[in-house]
Amino acid sequence: MTTTKQQVMCTRLPNKYDQVMTSVTGLAARCDWLINGKQVLNITNTQTPRTIFINGFRGGVGVNHLAMQLLPNLTERFILIIASEDHTFPHGIGDARHHAIMEYKRSQYQIAQILASPLVAHVFVENLDEPNHPKLSPLPLGSCDTNLFIDVNDPEILSVNMDSKPDKCFCAHRIRDDSTQWDDRKHVRTYSTNGGPWSGFMNYKDGEIPRSVFLSELKKAQFSVCVHGGGYDPNPRFTESILAGAIPIITHSPVDGFTHMFPVVYIDKWTSPDSLTPEFLEQKLAELRPYYEDPVKRREVLKMLTLDYWWDVIMAKLEVNARPPTANDCLTDREQHVRVPDINAVYEKYKDTVCKFTGTDKNKVNLVVISSKIKVSATPYTYVPTRSIYTMETRFNQTINTILSVRKHIPNSYILLVDNSEFPEKMHKILSNMTDIFSNDYQNTVLREYTDNTVNKFIGETAQLVHISGLITCICAKYEVQGLFKISGRYVINDNFNYAQYENDENIFKKGTDFHYTSLYKISGRYIDKYLGHNAHILKDRDYYIKFPNKSLENILPELITDKKLVDCLGLSQYIGVFNYIDDI
Repeated sequence: MTTTKQQVMCTRLPNKYDQVMTSVTGLAARCDWLINGKQVLNITNTQTPRTIFINGFRGGVGVNHLAMQLLPNLTERFILIIASEDHTFPHGIGDARHHAIMEYKRSQYQIAQILASPLVAHVFVENLDEPNHPKLSPLPLGSCDTNLFIDVNDPEILSVNMDSKPDKCFCAHRIRDDSTQWDDRKHVRTYSTNGGPWSGFMNYKDGEIPRSVFLSELKKAQFSVCVHGGGYDPNPRFTESILAGAIPIITHSPVDGFTHMFPVVYIDKWTSPDSLTPEFLEQKLAELRPYYEDPVKRREVLKMLTLDYWWDVIMAKLEVNARPPTANDCLTDREQHVRVPDINAVYEKYKDTVCKFTGTDKNKVNLVVISSKIKVSATPYTYVPTRSIYTMETRFNQTINTILSVRKHIPNSYILLVDNSEFPEKMHKILSNMTDIFSNDYQNTVLREYTDNTVNKFIGETAQLVHISGLITCICAKYEVQGLFKISGRYVINDNFNYAQYENDENIFKKGTDFHYTSLYKISGRYIDKYLGHNAHILKDRDYYIKFPNKSLENILPELITDKKLVDCLGLSQYIGVFNYIDDI
């Protein structure tokens, strides 16, 4: 058999700073352009690049340079790759170190421009923190060794015998004490040393060890603990473990889009000593060992570790996206919600619809507050130049779907819709008929200033909630309100919604990475007065909060509501207004 060695996937550049042609290696060397801060290397000497690589080390500067200086002069569609650093993209939320957080935080306007550009066919990201955007896909780091090649047909690399390995599990990683980013590694160290619950089956090496020792120990183990370092990507240990025939153990993250392709073990979290037990590992070994011991299966896994494989994945996206999309292209049945509607047909369909609460004063009700802005202004937000890609007609149709989904899934729903847009008479009538109270104070100039002219989104939404606080108080006086559900207009409660988890006396939220979702949450009836006070406090202290670029309502409100219960699934489809994608949470 002919020996053909292939380079192992490698996104990392050997030099973080100035780049020269001779220093460009791995994935970047196959691209047409390399952007390093404001430096551009035209690797293939072309003015119409099909692939552009941005060095993530100065990613914010590179993104800004692409958006403001290069993109306006390009004419052909291309693939963008953002890699070679731990900073997470596009939000900068996956690395707790301050410099990593800020790398892309200051570039949200430019990032929005890039993602909205029809010339950008797709974006591959080494440390992706937004897995649901249709233009974004995670990309593995691979190996940091820029000169690592393998032959996927080599009997030595194909031959793995799990029973001959003396160690059950191996772990070796560096821990820094300058940030909470390394807390997961600290938990693993605690569990694996000094008689900890994992010490009986873990070969743990603390600190940095020579690479030759690391690889030797790795080959002796059936499993390898791959705790993320900076960012989310569990590489390079992920790739090195599979090459050595050790099954990686990782947690779920926004880069699951590539990790799920491999035979790996997922655990829920590193903070629980119960995440790993000898019995659990034996079960997983039985499931996954064929992908390591069967030469045919192992060869297919090894192919996915190569640069050739991932280059084909990247270029396939360029071919798939060769034609610029139209407004209604590529929409599934579920995504018909975002199509541009025939507004006359919508009027005709709902003109006589009346959906009112039918209970008596003594009934227990669920108060559902829908905060909405169907007619948006042209004022940009801090993080995006355009408030919505959807027309007013589409947003109106989406809001109808919000109301219908509330009636379907939340029993005894009493709907209070707040939207200070100025509506045509037909739209106003339909919204009034379908809700129990429609607060539409479009002539209130103070409220309109908050919702239409402030660049911080949380101020407009909070101002609406403060504006209707008197109505909420009156409703609570008239009815026995079990809970207040707050839902963002245009979003739809879906069939994953489980009312039973809300049917209690708790404040219910779902936690993201470093935030809590505010597109749907529930406030206990006993807590409503405090909740209204929190909103008033946020609006009053808005000038304080806007000093912090990382602050949003998703950070501010949950910090004030310390008494809350977290759920794993809200049962909501978010139709994101600034980008054309759907996020199920």
